[in-house]
Amino acid sequence: MATLHLGSETDATARRRLKAALRAVNAKKLSNSWGVFGSQEVVGHDYRIGSSIVRVEAETDMGISVSGDDAAVSMLASHLSD
Repeated sequence: MATLHLGSETDATARRRLKAALRAVNAKKLSNSWGVFGSQEVVGHDYRIGSSIVRVEAETDMGISVSGDDAAVSMLASHLSD
């Protein structure tokens, strides 16, 4: 299991780059979630990349992260560095 941190949850450039990378790997959105836990807002999305599932989360003060299968996260990361 790998985790990739992309930056602040308010970073519009990081969000655009992530969306472009998800399109590039032909990711399919499976689910959305949203919650408030104390002062933390957490937004999550699950995507299928090939046979793997990755979780994208944006959390107050924690930023944007992608976690999941090593190969799927690595594939996504390679498109983020373009």
